[in-house]
Amino acid sequence: MGKMLYKWKCLECGSIVNHKGLCRDCTEYSKGGDIVKPVQRIKVDFDGNEIVKDANPDRDYVFRDGTAGRRGFRAPKKMTKKQMKLAEEEAAIMAEAMKKLAESQENDEEVVEFGESVLEEE
Repeated sequence: MGKMLYKWKCLECGSIVNHKGLCRDCTEYSKGGDIVKPVQRIKVDFDGNEIVKDANPDRDYVFRDGTAGRRGFRAPKKMTKKQMKLAEEEAAIMAEAMKKLAESQENDEEVVEFGESVLEEE
């Protein structure tokens, strides 16, 4: 894939050129040739649409152990798609269990704590 070709556009006069810098038509110069009022060109794509950089380059990563962090030197890897799917399924199961627990407490039924056996001991 080749390099993306960018153009540079002046917002005041709308002229598009192949190089960045000041617009020569819109920039005001003194009689001595010094710049009085500079007008900078902006970077545009091939169609003339302004290119906007990503405002948030620091992305949050979820590591395999489920903790959030930033990508860096010797940072643990992100979770695989399979691990993410399993984590979502486990979270859905836990949410359903918590919902049933809340409903049982509202109906004054016997509360079963997590980790206790459900079967009666003989």
